[in-house]
Amino acid sequence: MILIFFILGCIMASFGNVVISRGIKDESIIYPRSYCDNCGKTLKWFNLIPLISYILQFGKCNYCKEKISIKYSIFELINGIIYMINCQKIDNLLVALIISLEMTLLMVMAIIDIKTLNIYNIQIFILAILANFYSFITEKLNFYKMIFTVILYFTLKIIENKKTIKKLGFGDIYVLLALFIQFNINDFAEFFIILGIISGIIASLLLISKKDIKAKIPFIPIITLSFMSFYFIEKF
Repeated sequence: MILIFFILGCIMASFGNVVISRGIKDESIIYPRSYCDNCGKTLKWFNLIPLISYILQFGKCNYCKEKISIKYSIFELINGIIYMINCQKIDNLLVALIISLEMTLLMVMAIIDIKTLNIYNIQIFILAILANFYSFITEKLNFYKMIFTVILYFTLKIIENKKTIKKLGFGDIYVLLALFIQFNINDFAEFFIILGIISGIIASLLLISKKDIKAKIPFIPIITLSFMSFYFIEKF
């Protein structure tokens, strides 16, 4: 089962690479089919096997022989390892799968946020569905908490649409709201402590490097690190 989870993790990361690439280019993830970024040649199924295709093709496109960035395969490998760890450490395989999918989605969102400072509503929606499913499976689903989350979401949407503060970034808050559905109060408090620690470390590093901390900083990567740290600390 651990091997199956590893393969699934590599496959999901491969799809995540497509979502990242197409999201940055503002292209559909459905059409056109996967193609080489250099020559534009449509890739065959055997060119798209996670990790294996990269190794068999010696890290080059089969058609134009241009080098393929190793970052895609690194993401696939890391994601596969994460799925293996979750499979091994979490007793309920369905819960392990949901958490693994959430981690993949958050990493995809984090990379897009780093590159474009954009957060897509469809990804937040999928994250909320996974969080609800997790809560249902683990019997942490709380009707009143869901109602509170929905009311707060639409309240923030109204505030966001006000012209005077339209430029404020609300995507990070919506992601936290989606994750709030998944946690009980104690878990969410622990998650926020981890979030605060990681945020403090990154802020300190920015100060040390003398970078402009007033500039807009992608926050989804920090949320992602905090979410993964919470579960890895809890399970280890």
